[in-house]
Amino acid sequence: MGGWKRHIGRISILVLPDYRGRGLARAMVAEMVDLARQAGLEKLEAEFIGEQEAAVKMFALLGFGNILRLDDYVKDMQAITHDYILMGLELKTDEEYAGMG
Repeated sequence: MGGWKRHIGRISILVLPDYRGRGLARAMVAEMVDLARQAGLEKLEAEFIGEQEAAVKMFALLGFGNILRLDDYVKDMQAITHDYILMGLELKTDEEYAGMG
């Protein structure tokens, strides 16, 4: 299986409450997108629950689009239901990104 290559990556970011609002998550996601592109991945995906509106907006600003939203799909540890959101970003190769491909 030496020729097998993963084409989709998943991103997960958590910023401690004391450090939120400083652009750290946005900088980390932007860096992960660049690294994923350099690694040859074709797509990145990110999962959220409906209450993570700020994170959903930030990912949308970085080019992620909505793939799927399922109402009341997930339950937390207190058995409270939440919407499930899946977002994705199609990656371009370095050449395509530079307008050469």
